[in-house]
Amino acid sequence: RAYLFNRRTPSGVFVVLVGPDGSGKTTVGEALTRAAKPQFFSVGLYHFSIATLPRLRALFRPGRAEPDYTKPDSGTTAPIQSRKWAWVYTVYYGLDLLIWSHLRLKRRLRLGQLLIFDRYLHDWMFQRSYRNVPRGALRWLLARAVQPDLVVFLTGDCAAIHARKPELSVQELARQQAMITEDVLPFWQGRGVPVLSLDTTSVSVERIVEDIRKRLTPV
Repeated sequence: RAYLFNRRTPSGVFVVLVGPDGSGKTTVGEALTRAAKPQFFSVGLYHFSIATLPRLRALFRPGRAEPDYTKPDSGTTAPIQSRKWAWVYTVYYGLDLLIWSHLRLKRRLRLGQLLIFDRYLHDWMFQRSYRNVPRGALRWLLARAVQPDLVVFLTGDCAAIHARKPELSVQELARQQAMITEDVLPFWQGRGVPVLSLDTTSVSVERIVEDIRKRLTPV
């Protein structure tokens, strides 16, 4: 009911944080959530799982163990999905995204909420495990979901990111950052979405959050 009395942010803002594992997406997302509360009526931080549909692992692969991401370079050697499962995951979670995007995300934006995703379906455009995901289908799905108001690329020195969180090798970090620069960012820029690149290895989290907040102007 409190939303009925919202006059601070009559229209919300949708932000997506992009970057390889270890780039600081969760840290920045949590700090931004706290810092933006005075600016917005409500703030929501989301990860990849939006839970409109049940997780596929629970339906088909209940016994399959996740890689131990506490080990160095564990993400670098994570298994790559087969082409069959890449299509299954893309279609299933693409449908999940479209349902959530048009039924829930739109409503929350109308209510004046700041929505922050520190993971999103376009992570599959550069993550090793989803190398066989059909890029055309992925772009088709993303183009039909609600578009973000701002995409923030959290980048930095690969050796420094690896030292902070060693689940990806320096080489894999460099490969993923290059794919984001060459593929993910141009996709959003081509659709008129503003992109902000910030170095998380040379700038403090507080400064990064402040730079993002300057771009969050409720409509």
